[in-house]
Amino acid sequence: MTDRKKFIMLILFSIFFPLVIGSVCVLVNGNKISKAKPSGKTILVDNKNYSFEMDMENFIFYVLMAQMDESEPEELLKAKSVIIRTYILYKMKDKAQIAASDLGMEYRNYGELKNSRFQDFCRENIKSPKGMAAYFTGIGSYKIYNEKNKKIKRIVDKTKGKIIKKQGETILPLFHNISNGKTRLGEEILGKEYSYLKSVICQNDIKEKEYLCTRYLTVNEFKEKLSANGIVVFKDGKEILKNIKDKKEIINLITVEKDKEGYALKIRIGDTVVLADDFSKALGLNSTDMSIEEYEKGIRITTKGNGHGFGMSISYARYLAGHGKPWQEILSTFYDGKIVEY
Repeated sequence: MTDRKKFIMLILFSIFFPLVIGSVCVLVNGNKISKAKPSGKTILVDNKNYSFEMDMENFIFYVLMAQMDESEPEELLKAKSVIIRTYILYKMKDKAQIAASDLGMEYRNYGELKNSRFQDFCRENIKSPKGMAAYFTGIGSYKIYNEKNKKIKRIVDKTKGKIIKKQGETILPLFHNISNGKTRLGEEILGKEYSYLKSVICQNDIKEKEYLCTRYLTVNEFKEKLSANGIVVFKDGKEILKNIKDKKEIINLITVEKDKEGYALKIRIGDTVVLADDFSKALGLNSTDMSIEEYEKGIRITTKGNGHGFGMSISYARYLAGHGKPWQEILSTFYDGKIVEY
C-alpha cells in the first residue's frame, strides 16, 4: 500500500470511527496517537447503524457535556463527574460492561459535539484569517475539538476512579436541579438502604428564578391530563371526575399527604390515591412540593423547587462551589458515604 493510500485510509478511519473501541488508540492534539488507559469497564454505545465499546472514563465526559454547562464552577463539575461514575457502577454491579441504553443517561454524540465545537470556533473567529480558513475549508476540526475539550477532560481526569460507597456498597447518587429549600431524607421515604441520602438545608435554593413555578389549568385540562395518564377518580365506587364541571368541587375532593420536608407523597382525589410523582408527571409539574387551589378560570398549582428533592441539589452545590468548597466537601454535604477508588 502506497503512502498516499495509507493516508486516505487513516482519514477515512478517523471520520467513520472517531470513538474507538475500548482502549484502542484515540486522536490527541489533532495529530498524535496515544493509548487511553482502560478502566476495565466499558459502555456499549449505539450509533445509528453500528455499536461500539467505549471505556467508562471516556463515556463520563460525554455524559457530563450533556448534563452540565462547561462554564459551571470546576468543583461542581468534578462532583458531577463522581456522581456519574458512581451511578454507572451502581447500575453495572459486578459486570464489566453495560449498554448505554440501560443506563438511561443523556449523553452527547461525538459527531454532534465535534460539529458544535467547530461551528462555535468559526463563529467566534470568523473575522480572523484562521477562523475564515476553518470555515471555508473545514480543516482543523479535530484539533479544535480537542482544544475545546481540554478543560472538561482534565476535570474528569482529576476525579478518575473515584466513586461514593457506604459500608462497602456503591450508592445510588440521586440528584435534582433545585430543592424546595431542603433535601429529602432517603431512609424516611425510600427505606433504610437509602440512608446515605441526607436531609440538608439549602438556603440559597429559594433565591433561584425557577424555585417557584405556577401552573394554571382549566377544569377540562385538569381532567384530560389525569385521564390521559391513566388516573381515574372514584367516589363511593363510582367514577366521578368526568361529570364534574365545578372547580371548587374538584378542589374539595383533593387532599395532599406530605413528608417532613414538605414534598407530597400521595394525592387523594375522592377515594382514589395517586403517588405524588405520578400526579406531578401527569400535570407536568416541576416538583412534588405543591399547593393546589382554585382561581378564577380553574385550578392553580404552585410548586417549589425543581426535581424530586433527593440527593444533591445542583443549585446548592453550585453555590457551595462558588464559595470555595472543594468537590469532596460538596459530595459529603449531600451523601453519607466515603469517596473511594473503585
